[in-house]
Amino acid sequence: MLDQDFHAKWCDFGLAVLKLHTTTTTKQEGGGAVGTLRWMAPELFSRKTSSPSTAADIWALGMVYFELASGKVPFEQARDNEQIKDFIREATGEDVPEDCERQAPAFGALMQRCWAERTARPSAADIVEAMTQINRSFLNTPVSVFRTPPAVDSGYMPFSRPNP
Repeated sequence: MLDQDFHAKWCDFGLAVLKLHTTTTTKQEGGGAVGTLRWMAPELFSRKTSSPSTAADIWALGMVYFELASGKVPFEQARDNEQIKDFIREATGEDVPEDCERQAPAFGALMQRCWAERTARPSAADIVEAMTQINRSFLNTPVSVFRTPPAVDSGYMPFSRPNP
């Protein structure tokens, strides 16, 4: 989320209103939302580790980073919800977009860290520190556009660094 001055704010992804309204919201027995399928961490499909956790939110944040870098929803190539679940169970996350690898490799690396095994994911403090470093390096480079706009209007807006 962004505030009125475009400062990023972290929120509970289980309560966030997502751009893509789908029928893939997973519910607990009492009817409460657990998460939206494409953003759910692999451990949420395991009987032993199915409770929502900070680590699961970190996985979801990695998927949001993927959306920002690619302009696509996670696992968009999946044919149906069962295939999405199969992709998630592989526990590898998504492929970091080539533009991101080339123009912001530290951001791509952070994204991949968010998709690590549950106990190896970064903490919120680690992410803040990494993003602080990424932002500093990004502001000191001549890169003006993070990714190229899609040929077809996807509903996502490309973002760029403001001109000094």
